[in-house]
Amino acid sequence: MNDKSLEAQLNPWLNSITGTVGVFASQSKQGLLFAHNSDQIFYLASTYKLPIAVQCLRCVDQGQVKLDQWVEVNHQDIPEYSPILDHRHFSYPGVKLSVQNLIRLMIEYSDNTASDLVLKLAGGIPSVRKFLNEFGFLDAISIDLSIMESFAETEISSHDSATPEAMANFLNQLVAGKFLSASSTQFLLECMQRCKTGTARIRALLPEGTVVASKTGTITGFVHDVGIIDLPARTEKLTLAIYIKETTVSQKEAENVIANISKIIFDHAVSTFP
Repeated sequence: MNDKSLEAQLNPWLNSITGTVGVFASQSKQGLLFAHNSDQIFYLASTYKLPIAVQCLRCVDQGQVKLDQWVEVNHQDIPEYSPILDHRHFSYPGVKLSVQNLIRLMIEYSDNTASDLVLKLAGGIPSVRKFLNEFGFLDAISIDLSIMESFAETEISSHDSATPEAMANFLNQLVAGKFLSASSTQFLLECMQRCKTGTARIRALLPEGTVVASKTGTITGFVHDVGIIDLPARTEKLTLAIYIKETTVSQKEAENVIANISKIIFDHAVSTFP
């Protein structure tokens, strides 16, 4: 059950914009902190890149892929739009990147070309789904299409979707080392800590120096951020999954809602920290 004082602080923000806001917040030792529409299904947008990155790093841990191996980026590998590896910048052959750099690009800059190349290295959609099933997430986290395939869709469907609760629990298992070796876990968390697309969301209003490992997702009408926050004592972590769907407000307005929800929950967690 939600803390009534926390709920009272959050309600104005949860109801301040059109669409649906979903939130799931938990502390590593204390458990559930706050939930709102946390069992609703949300289109993941680029937060879906996290399970793909994890499965690729599982392949690294198993010796099937090496972080320093080179991957060629062909023109046909580039989807309609990508922040870094885009047709606007790379229209000729001759681009190669290490697996390590591809994972960095897909997490830090949410690069779509990098994501699809990492997906191939991870064994494709079937391997990602097998991994999710192995850890009991397949019913709540659906990874179905590559970026290239999703761009061919004419409308948002039930593909590539999850509940905020499932994504928060996924992050909890990641940071607990359930999926990956210690070195692979640390590498992915460091990429998430450098997330360039999330400066106006979960981390925006938190105290300077707060360590946040996050991944955003954004398309028209959908604005998300999921993250793991180190609480001041660094003996406990706060996990947040905040999803906004079918909103008509600007991205900036939606990001402000995420930032304020995050700050309120963070402050509450700090104030109640034993």
